[in-house]
Amino acid sequence: MQGSIDGEVLGEASFGSQDDSFGRGFMLTLESYDPELHQAACLTLLRVDAAMPDDPQRLAVAEGPDQAKPGELVAYLALTDLTEPGRSRVVAAGLGSDGEVILERVDEETLSGHLRLDGQVTPLDRLTDSLPLVIEGEFSARQAWDRVPMAR
Repeated sequence: MQGSIDGEVLGEASFGSQDDSFGRGFMLTLESYDPELHQAACLTLLRVDAAMPDDPQRLAVAEGPDQAKPGELVAYLALTDLTEPGRSRVVAAGLGSDGEVILERVDEETLSGHLRLDGQVTPLDRLTDSLPLVIEGEFSARQAWDRVPMAR
């Protein structure tokens, strides 16, 4: 398992938001791939008690769900092994602990920008271990949902 994934986001990057009588929320999902290791990192970012940003800006990543302040992002990580063609297997999971997402373009149907995230992942076959993971790269996401998970 490698400690850093750096590169362009592959696969689909998607986002959704909600701002109505049921609550406010924003979710961004990204995937990054390390071809040398045949591993993908799936990153889900939830914005705490705040809807989608209206304009380009920086969004901070909180140290974890319990430390997140309104408007910050909580980052959930899953590392997947792709060594067998046609099969994927989650090998580690964890949380982001620091970083930021810089939104450079924001409109109703697309978001683009770049991110840097520091986190910790725990291998599912060694639950007593915890390893650092860094994800850095550019992304372009399309709107996929009109209702998203949120704190209520």
